[in-house]
Amino acid sequence: MMYLRALLYCSRATSRVLGFVTALCFTLSFAASAEDAVPLSLLPDYAGLALGPHLVYQTDQDRALTAADVRDLDEGWTRLAGDNLNLGFNKEVLWVRFKLKNDSAQLRSVYLDINYPLLDDIRLTLFDGLTGEPVQVIKAGDELPFAERPIHFPNFVFPLTLKAATDYVAVMRIQTTSAMQAPLTLWTPEALATEKYGEGELFGAIIGMISIMALYNLFLWLSIRESGYFYYSLCLLGYIGVEASLTGIAFKHVWPDSPQWAQISVVVSAGIALFALAMFTQCFLKLSERSVGLARLFHMEAAICLALAGLAFVAPYQMTIQLTLVMVALVSLSTYATGLYFWVGRRITDARYLVIAFTLFTVFAVYLILSKYTLVPRTWLAEYAIHFGAISVVALLSFALADRINREKVAREQAQKNAIANLERYRVIHDESMEGRFQIDSKGRFLSANPALARIFGSQSVEELVVHHADSRTLMPARREVLHETMDLLTRFGKLDGFEAECRRVDGSLFWVAVYGRVIHDPLTKLPLLEGSLVDITDRKAGEHKLNYLATHDTLTGLLNRLEFEKRLESAIQNTNRVDDSHALLLMDLDQFKIVNDTCGHGAGDQLLKQIALLFQRHTRATDHLARLGGDEFAILLHDSPLDEAAEKAQRLRQDIADHRFNWEDKIFNIGISIGVVAVTKDAGTVGELMSLADTACYAAKDSGRNRVFVHDTESGEIVRRQNEMELVAVIREAIANDDLILYHQNIAAVNGTIKGDRYELLVRMRRNGEILPPGAFLPAAERYNMIVELDRWVIETYFRWLSENPDRLDRLAQANINLSGQSVGNTELTAFILSAFRRYNIPPHKICFEITESAAVASINETQSLIATLRELGCRFALDDFGSGFASYGYLKSLPVTCLKIDGCFIRDLRTDPVDQEMVSSMTRVAHAMGIEVVAEYVETAGIMAMLDDLNVDYAQGWHIHKPELLVDRHAIVSDAAPVSSTSTASTGPWRSSSGFR
Repeated sequence: MMYLRALLYCSRATSRVLGFVTALCFTLSFAASAEDAVPLSLLPDYAGLALGPHLVYQTDQDRALTAADVRDLDEGWTRLAGDNLNLGFNKEVLWVRFKLKNDSAQLRSVYLDINYPLLDDIRLTLFDGLTGEPVQVIKAGDELPFAERPIHFPNFVFPLTLKAATDYVAVMRIQTTSAMQAPLTLWTPEALATEKYGEGELFGAIIGMISIMALYNLFLWLSIRESGYFYYSLCLLGYIGVEASLTGIAFKHVWPDSPQWAQISVVVSAGIALFALAMFTQCFLKLSERSVGLARLFHMEAAICLALAGLAFVAPYQMTIQLTLVMVALVSLSTYATGLYFWVGRRITDARYLVIAFTLFTVFAVYLILSKYTLVPRTWLAEYAIHFGAISVVALLSFALADRINREKVAREQAQKNAIANLERYRVIHDESMEGRFQIDSKGRFLSANPALARIFGSQSVEELVVHHADSRTLMPARREVLHETMDLLTRFGKLDGFEAECRRVDGSLFWVAVYGRVIHDPLTKLPLLEGSLVDITDRKAGEHKLNYLATHDTLTGLLNRLEFEKRLESAIQNTNRVDDSHALLLMDLDQFKIVNDTCGHGAGDQLLKQIALLFQRHTRATDHLARLGGDEFAILLHDSPLDEAAEKAQRLRQDIADHRFNWEDKIFNIGISIGVVAVTKDAGTVGELMSLADTACYAAKDSGRNRVFVHDTESGEIVRRQNEMELVAVIREAIANDDLILYHQNIAAVNGTIKGDRYELLVRMRRNGEILPPGAFLPAAERYNMIVELDRWVIETYFRWLSENPDRLDRLAQANINLSGQSVGNTELTAFILSAFRRYNIPPHKICFEITESAAVASINETQSLIATLRELGCRFALDDFGSGFASYGYLKSLPVTCLKIDGCFIRDLRTDPVDQEMVSSMTRVAHAMGIEVVAEYVETAGIMAMLDDLNVDYAQGWHIHKPELLVDRHAIVSDAAPVSSTSTASTGPWRSSSGFR
């Protein structure tokens, strides 16, 4: 018995020792971790106890651990730094462990609250601290129907029952696609109920207030149909959805059996709210009117938010919730920035509410996002940040919308006052307006009129007009076809906008009006009425007719001008293409008109042109067109006139002009005319080509001796030559632009003795298609078509530049002769150009001698004297070229201060055999020497002529006997010396010379 008792005692003792060792080992294993047991005595009766400082956590990337493994695990734990566990978006499994101790002498019931309702899967295992056996296993999460939660709170609440004087180890496994945050709080049942009741009241108040504002703005939208109120209401409703989802209220009360919808409701509601917010901002600030670029930005953001709401149904939640947070920041910040820009930069009143509201909302929203990413601690401010921001936005924007309604009300009241004032002004304007106002029924009867309308139609009063002339169709418009046109316009467009028509006054006289009107309908009978006004535009139409006349006619002679004549010529050409008729074009240019102008003044010239125009009109038919093209140039288009008849008429015109005597004061002038005649047929070409042919024919008449008729003949060599000249003008212009002109020089030698330095005359040539053209091939065309001035300038510019680039040649130069054409001498800008060239290239003026032909000098005597005087004062010299070939008047030598006289070659060629030439050269030389002028003989080709010149005391000689022309300046390949250019001509300078004096 004792043995048995001893054995039993030993057995019990062994059992106690084993139990003690087991408990000690278990305790030591937990002591290795960092957490301490939380005694329930620390739990307040009316508040919660945050478990953050008392827990440890670690993540399980492989998801292979069990609750029992975690209970015994000693390594890898992390102690929480703050009160709330928040790891942001984390796909790994989170394990949390903490200890509880019921240090009281009785059974305690407590609630473990996780105040974040968006966790997917939560599993809590409560182990007995002594035995290590699981006491409670509870499962929750938003993937389960709401009814399966242990406590039916919007967030997760776990009821724990703890025995007296017992330690417990709680192990919690959390897995979610949303933010990994688990704010753990321990509550007594009574304190938790009180807390949740208070939160429910707060959230209910927020949601209720926002719902009321949403419905209010929705009713406003239904009433006034302004889209801004609709988007604001939709934004508030979307926010209510977000709020209800984040707090778990929606899952509890709206869709408790739909966990899938509970997961995506936040993204869907937020997407709709952000879409509506972007559209509201666009409408509220009227961005479509004020900034198209910003309007497009907000439309794009709205589309992205709407697409994000749809994406929530198919994409992973973690991706969509993060994109949603990005769009929350983007839309909020862009709304804030836009409002700030319009408030500060554009002074838009409505924008200030938006800025103030979203200043607060943006701060709260950014703080919430930072807390979600664990960049700031998760505090109560972070949890309620979005609520505070939303309340601020709702309150301020509601005030802004109310303020807008008030301002619109004030604006409507003001508009009503303005409308009443406008009606009164309209009555005054109607009665006192200078415009005739009327109202006419569908039968054309006057229903109303104002005094101005009565005055316009010549009626004594409105009553007389309406009663005695009730049918407006007898007065306006005057012509039946215009009435039909008016009715057609009213039928098609319903209005008349400045329709111009002739009307008839009550006395039968006609006048012009502009009618403005529109078709309205009688409010009682619904019949159409014409209401409008008309303005008397008779004076304006007369002015337009005068302007049109001035635009198409020459103001001096009353004939057609060039523009109108060319239009009618174009019409005649088209007519020949259709009917195969033949017309004729006469282009006429007065001869010696410049003499009348220069001698008697422009008044005399104008009077002569008027007399010539009257004379032309006596020779034209009603079907013909007579025009003054400009200056002393006229043209006639003879309709249905064969070329031979046109030539006969041209001869009669020429004869009548020749017989005409123009008297001005005590002077009588005989006038001639040169006429070019061209046939206008279907093969004639364009207007430009016809005018060019006629112009060429007219020039041919002038060159044939003036006062002649030249009929264009396609086989005429003269016309072909002149057309070639006209084509050559473009070639000359291109040659000047491209430096395709070349300068040669021909030396001038002393007849008796030598010259110190170089003395020569510049000669111009042109390069074309690899050949060097002599001046006779292009200078006549240049002179005829007014290109010679540009060519003169090119020679001066090119030669001066060459001298500045070759200082040794400039030092050797004694004198260089440069020819000036008659057109250049008469050009008022030439003197300034030459002076500028001397300054730019620093050329000594005494080394340059300008040659002017005798004919050019006499034709522009005043301009020649001015040019010579200016340049002689600078130091330049002047030579009178081709002396004796023109007017041959010694009197001109006295009025032209030249330094050199060049005797024309016609007196030199036969000098040895012709006594008359000898006497002429001797006479010119004696007169020139008597005036202190040097004499140069041109065309010196033989030694015999040279000897004869010595006998006649001529100073200098020039010609092929002295020197054959050589290349001097080629801008494409500048050389200073070159071999003479060969020529087959036997004349000394014949191939190098033109009528302009250029060689």
